[in-house]
Amino acid sequence: MHVEAALWHALAIEPALAALQTERAGLSDQEAAARLLRFGPNRLTPPEPVSVLVILRDQLTSVVVFLLVAAIIISLFLGDRLEAAAIAAVLVINTLIGFLTEWRARRAMEALLELDTPRASVVRHGDLRVIDAQTLVPGDIIELSAGHQVPADARVIHESDLRTTEAARCRCRLRRCNSSG
Repeated sequence: MHVEAALWHALAIEPALAALQTERAGLSDQEAAARLLRFGPNRLTPPEPVSVLVILRDQLTSVVVFLLVAAIIISLFLGDRLEAAAIAAVLVINTLIGFLTEWRARRAMEALLELDTPRASVVRHGDLRVIDAQTLVPGDIIELSAGHQVPADARVIHESDLRTTEAARCRCRLRRCNSSG
């Protein structure tokens, strides 16, 4: 299968199906399995893990830290050790809070990526099936219904009263999404 990555979605329906070597009845199970081996799973590449030392380094190289270090140096230069110690304490607390916040946020994102297992309705060899969206391959025919998320890049081959929203979906209660409470 040789398909220009930037072109198949812009082709007319029949040429797009031909370019993806598929038909409206979908792929066979064997062909889908072969394409899954060839192209890999349909998922975003997770971000590279970041070590705690990199997180700490990033916290220590921020503008706020440089300003606090400058304030400590100026206070020591002026002979005010108590003020320098207080600023140093603020620096340590700021660094600790920033480090813990970023570390916990990264761990939470990793956990969310592990939990997210979207499903997709796909036509395989003429039958509609619900499968793990990670097993979608180029050439699969996806069926969407109202409220479904699009599980992969796709070319619309049939629609009826199609409407979309590009807004990010909030999975929490509205009052928790508002910053004003």
